[in-house]
Amino acid sequence: MKNGVDFYTTGHAVVTVHFPEDRTVCMWCPFCLRDARNPSRKVCIITDEPIVYEEYGRGGKCPLKFESEE
Repeated sequence: MKNGVDFYTTGHAVVTVHFPEDRTVCMWCPFCLRDARNPSRKVCIITDEPIVYEEYGRGGKCPLKFESEE
C-alpha cells in the first residue's frame, strides 16, 4: 500500500456573483462567510483570505472581474 498522492487533476470554475447596485464589496458576496476557526471574523472561501472590513471593499486576492474593470 502506497502513501501519498501521485498527482492532482485541476478543475476550474466560472461563477457569476450578483451584487446590489454596484456595491461590489465582500459583505454582499456569497463566498464571504464566517470563519469556522474564529466566528467573529469573515473569510473568503475561495481564497481563504481573512476579510477584515467586508463592508468597505474586496480582499486583495479576490478573483472576481467586473465588466467595468475590463
